Amino acid sequence: SVSAEGRFEGLAFGAPAAAIYVDAASVLVKPDAARAQIGAEAAETGASTTPDAHTGAAEPGGAAAGGNAGSVVEPVAPAPARRFFGAIEIDPNRAGRDMGRVAEEVLQHLTTLPGGKVTVTVDIQAELPGGVSDDVRRAVDENCRTLGFKSQGFEES
Repeated sequence: SVSAEGRFEGLAFGAPAAAIYVDAASVLVKPDAARAQIGAEAAETGASTTPDAHTGAAEPGGAAAGGNAGSVVEPVAPAPARRFFGAIEIDPNRAGRDMGRVAEEVLQHLTTLPGGKVTVTVDIQAELPGGVSDDVRRAVDENCRTLGFKSQGFEES
């Protein structure tokens, strides 16, 4: 992040850091700007800032990896996810088995979270080049009404 004075806080440059946390306040700094800030901070503290020829890092005693010399940057935990979405195509010949697996392996984890609201929607699309007999049409329409489908229908096209 950038302070009100325009300084890069938690600056890591040239030396590998133990861990780098990227969040909404993170900024990517050009090498020249990082070198300038490290040099200015070293001048303030009297530390050496001679860059290493291989890494560009300041020698020991400089402020190579840590923004303000001697300061510790506390990592900020990322915000927890608050929504989930997913879509899956299920084999119509194995719908019971496949939906059972989805319920056991995904829904079970989501529905047990406190305060969570999980909605499952089943979308059925059937291309029927040979058409549908009146008997099948009546059975599907009646079953959809009985099961509480929000919408269903057959189209001629």
